[in-house]
Amino acid sequence: MSEAVAIAGGIETRGATSLEIPLSTTFEDWWKTSEYLLMLKNRAKVLELATVWHTMDWLFAGEEMYGQEASQATAFVEDEMGWSPNTYRDYRRIWEMTRQGGVRRHENLGVSHYQAVQGLPPADAKELIELASDLDWTRDELRRRVKQLTEPDAEASVTRKDIERAAADVLKNLQPAQRCESCGKAPAEAFYELQEGPALSLASLLDITIRSLIIEEIQGTL
Repeated sequence: MSEAVAIAGGIETRGATSLEIPLSTTFEDWWKTSEYLLMLKNRAKVLELATVWHTMDWLFAGEEMYGQEASQATAFVEDEMGWSPNTYRDYRRIWEMTRQGGVRRHENLGVSHYQAVQGLPPADAKELIELASDLDWTRDELRRRVKQLTEPDAEASVTRKDIERAAADVLKNLQPAQRCESCGKAPAEAFYELQEGPALSLASLLDITIRSLIIEEIQGTL
């Protein structure tokens, strides 16, 4: 039997498959256990991300350092880590992109985000990855942005709702009242002249329709 681990009050874990909650547990102790659950979730995400990135670094750096001597590592990642030949090829490109191509790794992005941009020119891949990290884009949202970039006809399917969502993403990172007070300019003028923080890089990529929506929203909040 797995050893019990106390969480809060009388609440205990019984291995990975059971959390024992006595009937005498107080509401406070029961609710405090939510912190433990959040810790498990965050730890699982970190471990999953670390497993993939660290395996890539170990394998591909080893191949470059030791050549044929490292050939057994390919069998290891296939047998023990579950990599297929396609996974190997994808991860090799991602590793080169993030180690040699100037694209940064972000802890809030999964490897699938990097798979979405691996076919783009390095400058485009780098810019989209930075945007995805700043705005917490999902993998599917990033893929949609890549499609819009690589397939010009896809732009025709962008609706006003898409534009408003993009504007909302920017506003989430912008504090107009604080910025306008500090520079002494009108909201619209201050928005175009921002020189620091994520707003500048985002604004440079948004079209004039999105910018006008943002300015309207800022003026409506002051």
